[in-house]
Amino acid sequence: LGARAGRFTKLVKLLRFLPGVHQDVSRSHGTAKRMSNALMTSLSTRVSCLIIFMVMLLPIFDMVTYPENDFSMKAWMDSLDLTLEKHGDARLEQRMLD
Repeated sequence: LGARAGRFTKLVKLLRFLPGVHQDVSRSHGTAKRMSNALMTSLSTRVSCLIIFMVMLLPIFDMVTYPENDFSMKAWMDSLDLTLEKHGDARLEQRMLD
């Protein structure tokens, strides 16, 4: 989402170089148009930065929570069961000692 916001702002900045898009805002338009453009640029920059900041910061809060499902014991027992079925008791005793 943050990458999309960054690409969108770059696209908007590149649109001013297309033919038909007027660049002389300060000469042909009044103060209201210049203020509107300045506010729009400022707002779009802040929203983009906020989105990027949220995308980077919010996953950090989930890193400290304990996992709800811990399947390590089940995986270990499945491994022991498979070893017993495949190789018999001798291999199981050797694996338990290792």
